[in-house]
Amino acid sequence: MTSSVAVVSPELVAAALEAADAEERRQATSLIAELVIHDALPLLVRALGDTDWRVRKEAIIAARAFVPAPALVSRMIAVFDPGENVGLRNAAVEVLGSCGTASTGPLALALGHVDADGRKLIVQALGATRDPHALIVLARALDDRDENVRQGAVEAIARLAPLVPVDAHKLLLRSLEGADEFCQLAALEGLNALGAEVPWEKLEPLLEHSTLRMAALTAASLVQDVRAPAALARILGALRGNAFLLAMTALVRMAEGPLLPHVAKALESDGAHLAERLMQIAAVGSNVPQVHRGHALVLASIVGAPGVVDAAAYALEDELLGEVADRALRLLGPNVLPDLIARIAPAKGVTAFSAHVRAAFIEASVSLAHAPCPPESIAALLAALRTAALEQERRITTSSLCALSRLGTEQDLVLASTFVGSTFKPIAYAAEAALAILTRRHPAAARRFAAMQTDRVAKGSSDDACIAVIIMGSLAALPDAAGQTFSAAEMALLTRCATAEEPRRRRTAIETLAVLGGDSAHRVFALALTDDAREVRIAAARALGVLGCAACFRDVDDSAAATSSLRAVVDLVTHASDTELLATTIRTLGEDLDPLAVDDRSVRAAEIMLSVLTPLARDGEAIVAMAAVETMGRLSSKTEGRHAALFGALRHWDDAVVKSALLKLQTIGAASQEILQCLDHPSLEVRTLAAEIMAGSDDADLRDRLAERTSVELDLNMRDKLEGALHSVRWRGERS
Repeated sequence: MTSSVAVVSPELVAAALEAADAEERRQATSLIAELVIHDALPLLVRALGDTDWRVRKEAIIAARAFVPAPALVSRMIAVFDPGENVGLRNAAVEVLGSCGTASTGPLALALGHVDADGRKLIVQALGATRDPHALIVLARALDDRDENVRQGAVEAIARLAPLVPVDAHKLLLRSLEGADEFCQLAALEGLNALGAEVPWEKLEPLLEHSTLRMAALTAASLVQDVRAPAALARILGALRGNAFLLAMTALVRMAEGPLLPHVAKALESDGAHLAERLMQIAAVGSNVPQVHRGHALVLASIVGAPGVVDAAAYALEDELLGEVADRALRLLGPNVLPDLIARIAPAKGVTAFSAHVRAAFIEASVSLAHAPCPPESIAALLAALRTAALEQERRITTSSLCALSRLGTEQDLVLASTFVGSTFKPIAYAAEAALAILTRRHPAAARRFAAMQTDRVAKGSSDDACIAVIIMGSLAALPDAAGQTFSAAEMALLTRCATAEEPRRRRTAIETLAVLGGDSAHRVFALALTDDAREVRIAAARALGVLGCAACFRDVDDSAAATSSLRAVVDLVTHASDTELLATTIRTLGEDLDPLAVDDRSVRAAEIMLSVLTPLARDGEAIVAMAAVETMGRLSSKTEGRHAALFGALRHWDDAVVKSALLKLQTIGAASQEILQCLDHPSLEVRTLAAEIMAGSDDADLRDRLAERTSVELDLNMRDKLEGALHSVRWRGERS
């Protein structure tokens, strides 16, 4: 039995391309890819010049079968000779662009042999090639006698700029110096797309040209020149519509950095009139986009416009404007504190803003209060915060407690303690944090208060032992707490709390015991790992991590004993059969480590930890391995074997662990040659991350290896990533 396969003949395709029906011509065009190139090229040219765009699109796709054959490149360049078929010539540009580097040389040779229209098409094709070497040809085209060719060259350079940012930046800046406004416009738009700063002396004259003003204003938002704010402020009053909005955007961007004082000074000259206009734009119901409402609000804050506090309050109600409104409040300065205070705890009969807005006012007030301001303002703010805290509204109370922890006095220890027993968890946790911070700020008063609370519990006049326990833990954690001792009654209270009926008391006692340490603490933590309350088990896991870290430093001169102690901690948590608890313990090991520490004790302690963490990072459950990678990244930079241990994690079976190890290796500046091996990883995500990390490398030796790997990559998306990495390494090397 025989089978036959239909053979596509050039005559059949040619006949079909003459059909009246566009769909029939399109289907015939798709068959061109099956022909040999000698027969295909004439038919391909005919299809590329078809009157129907669908046929031309199909022809561009069919041409990929012959990319990057020299015959295809030559035939497409021949299309640039004078002719009437615009569609054919534009389609040829796309085909040549898909040929990449293979078309760059022939296009460069043809540039001197075609008319102006042909030269414009050639520079467009060069821009589509994604070949950095095309920049050399395009640089010559900037001096072409035809303005359309020059403009096309600028646009092509801008298109290649992401691949060769340094050289493209220079050429685009050069294009700003001519008298051709359209070339200047194309150059500005290219620089804006590149996110490159334009020197102010080149940019300032362009603001006067109506054709260039919009692009120049966009470019101004990237300028960090002290002369820029004054110049923009001078023309701001005369601008209207989108130009005014772009100028606002530029000034707001400048105000985000060290130019803020210059922006404020520049805006003072047109104070009242400008303030009124800005408030109109920032107002609720303004018909401008919200992003520009936010910009107007920020500038209104800088000029101190009347009513800006209320305008910020209404903006805070808008989810999209909340962040910028908060920034606006902080830009107002300490002088606005009385207005904020009046809105934090409004008087009776005064309409109050929502809890969300008042909480934002509280946070902004604390920030402003840290700047120099009158003592009476601080006193009024503290009074308002204490009043607001007593409202028992979640957002208001938690924000007030947080603020009082930073600004409060000794008397606020009592206020914070009244909320520790709250049945509403967010308030209770905020009170715990506030009490702990106030204890660190006022240790002597807190010590007396803890003793008083312990005495009250012993006498039965209070059943809330958490207050004393929290204070004890905070006192013990103070840097100068080495000599800190607690009475027998206080230690007994702490032990009772560790087995109390209420989970919060057990959790608080465990957190304090973690700081105090001691042989009995280990037994308490072991028991707490099986507690029925999740928060207690997590606290116990963290406490064991603290003990394990302390053992490494305590027994650093006896590495065998320290290693044994740390392994005992890890084994204890492992037996709890909860990988999240083990991950918590491992992360806690590294929380307080300083990667920059190079003293002998820190390095030896880190090596002890590394010996226990290495197998977990390589073979542990994913959540445990990621915790081990995180902690290894925090070990001393002098730790012997740290890089090797992280390289071992690159062989973990879970992609998430491999990515975590890659990011950690990037952070600590490990050898990129090892990361290069991840370009062969089965996971596309891992390969992509490795390529992105390589793009930030300064190691010039990677160029050849990257080029070799890129040439054999079959996945087109991955190939793009690798090409980007290769170009980045190349051009970073040339720049340096």
